[in-house]
Amino acid sequence: MALPELFGSYLLHHQLARGGTSEVFLAQTTGEFPRLCTIKRIRRELASLPEFNERFRRDAELLVRLQHGNVVQVLEVGAVEQQPFIAMEHIDGVEVSELVEKTAEQGALPPELCLHVAIEMCEAAAHLRMRRREREGSAASAHDAPWPLELMISFDGAVKIVDLGSFGALRLGSQPVRRLMRSPGYALPEVVLKRELGASADVFAVGLVLWEMLAGRRLVADDPEGYVRAVLDGRFEAPPIERRDVPGDVIRLCAEALQLDPAARLAGLEPLRKRLVESLRRVAPAYGSGAVSRLLWQRFPQLIGRAEALVARVAADAPAMSVSPSERAGRTDTYGLYDGDSAPKPRALKVGERIPGTRYRLVRMLGRGGSASVFAGQHIDLERQVAIKILSPQLQNNSEAISQFRLEARACSRISHPNIVDVIDFGELADGRFFFAMELVDGVSLADVLAKRPALSIERVIPIVRQVCKAIHAAHGQGIIHRDIKPENVMLVRRDDRESFVKVLDFGVMAHASDRQRVRVGTPGYMAPEQVAGERPTPAMDIYGLGCMFYELLASKTPYPHEPLEKFIHLQATKPPPALRSHAHAANVHEAIERVILRCLERDPEARYASMEELESAVVAAQREAEIETEWDDLAVPGQSAATTRRVAEPPKRRRSQRATPMMMFGVVLALGAIAAGAALVIDTMRRDRGRAGSGSALAHTRTGSATGSGVTQTSAGSGSARVRPLP
Repeated sequence: MALPELFGSYLLHHQLARGGTSEVFLAQTTGEFPRLCTIKRIRRELASLPEFNERFRRDAELLVRLQHGNVVQVLEVGAVEQQPFIAMEHIDGVEVSELVEKTAEQGALPPELCLHVAIEMCEAAAHLRMRRREREGSAASAHDAPWPLELMISFDGAVKIVDLGSFGALRLGSQPVRRLMRSPGYALPEVVLKRELGASADVFAVGLVLWEMLAGRRLVADDPEGYVRAVLDGRFEAPPIERRDVPGDVIRLCAEALQLDPAARLAGLEPLRKRLVESLRRVAPAYGSGAVSRLLWQRFPQLIGRAEALVARVAADAPAMSVSPSERAGRTDTYGLYDGDSAPKPRALKVGERIPGTRYRLVRMLGRGGSASVFAGQHIDLERQVAIKILSPQLQNNSEAISQFRLEARACSRISHPNIVDVIDFGELADGRFFFAMELVDGVSLADVLAKRPALSIERVIPIVRQVCKAIHAAHGQGIIHRDIKPENVMLVRRDDRESFVKVLDFGVMAHASDRQRVRVGTPGYMAPEQVAGERPTPAMDIYGLGCMFYELLASKTPYPHEPLEKFIHLQATKPPPALRSHAHAANVHEAIERVILRCLERDPEARYASMEELESAVVAAQREAEIETEWDDLAVPGQSAATTRRVAEPPKRRRSQRATPMMMFGVVLALGAIAAGAALVIDTMRRDRGRAGSGSALAHTRTGSATGSGVTQTSAGSGSARVRPLP
């Protein structure tokens, strides 16, 4: 099969998987705003099986009703030339089963991660059960009803059910046992015993996933035939978890959820979810998808790199294609179902209400920009305060905006630095809009500080600049270029009884250092010349931006005016930045500080500092040369150990004349008196010897005695440091 292939209104780029029932492709929608997606195309021969179309239609009716952050979003269900397909959102991630199977070589999974995944699975399963009840009018389902086959964790840290089971006339009873038991969803005892699936069946499925993640091995898939025999004989019992770092209540919860008798399990998903939440509160109350994402980046760097490269290649190489509505109607039979053009309309969010499709309650609006709005929120279960950034409704179908939004969330989560705001969660609202939840920073932006005072003292500016250096250096270490360093994106927080602890925000226009795309992004006044020219992103752009902000904090204005844009570009290209000390507010700034700033503002990127770490070292050296002390001099200095940080960071102090204390004066008097007495003794001895002998030999003897005799030695000891040392 030659790829890319036009399939209905989709362009198939790369085959991701091929099985006995379907093929899965990385694809792209056609039209004005192409969006990456995944196409699951059912094999043609299955369409000819009896009752296939009716079964597929019934399954599709469930799929189109699913709108939940923990369930893969279905874009379209239909058929092209009698070949059924499902179009879904594309998820870069790893299957939970693969995560479990890798623990032997990568180490046990943290208990908090396992609890978090189980809680998210409860949310998804509850949503599926509600939709089934709406469709079938009953809480129970037949033993061969579609049940979640695959659970994935995206590289953003989102937990997703990505497959609801087999479609068409593929009855579970006709599948081999090993295939049947490959996934936790179909390992339910009720399926083996051919009994209806009640609420306790969901409890078993969640408990099974939790057990496998904690134990680091597959419970059912390793010996499916043995599992089936044990269930049929009524003797199945899950082995206890043997890990000292797993709380006892979690071990007991697993055992209770995996009881063979449905009546012996928890009553349903809600009691299970509550107990899981209580356990997570005790183990790690601040745990979220950001921490999950970081663990995946640590364990699967090569897989993530390959996935990102594939997506980037598809986005770069895809030809521009547009399919008109009439062409689309002729190519695709949607069975009268959801075809992607009738997505739920975004509705206004109300204070105090739960944000649809999330576990957060809206508290208040924090701000609104051109691409997103930011709200203060509260996690309903954990009662954690967060900031929630929601993509604008106008951009929810714009693949480029969605990709950049996802990159921002992923970047903040991936860097994990104390001076960068941490992303806790990522997902979708019920209406399809993307969101991510961040730590709520209780502080004031640097821009607001400047609005109240024209310039800041050098003692306050240096720690701010150094902390920004550390944050952006960590980002550069992950290949991430911020491209928009300015006072509006720096928050100041009070920490450890000190002001000006820095949190860098808004990676909304960030890029990867490997990007080759030429585009002009950033804020006039802080953009490097090569950034204005639309060249590929490099760390030197951030160094220039930080230099502009450094300049502004001291001079109360940027090196070049922000607007109009044409004036900024012209002045930057034709004139050097004005001398920092030519501004009234910066007239007393030490020349060493100005040298550092002006090097950041060099037109040639190669002439600037090679890294943020080198820039911070230069700031520390200039601080020492200028003999400036700040309350943040205990910040770690690049290249120095923590033990020597304070001594190295502190600038040299001016020498101060010590005032003589009374005790010191008394010691001096004693010493002078002793010296005088010794001298008098020597002179008196010399006079007596001269009187007695009057010869040279006697004088020679006296001189020897004056150097080594007991009188001089005692005098020296009496005036030495051992006796007359000044008190400390």
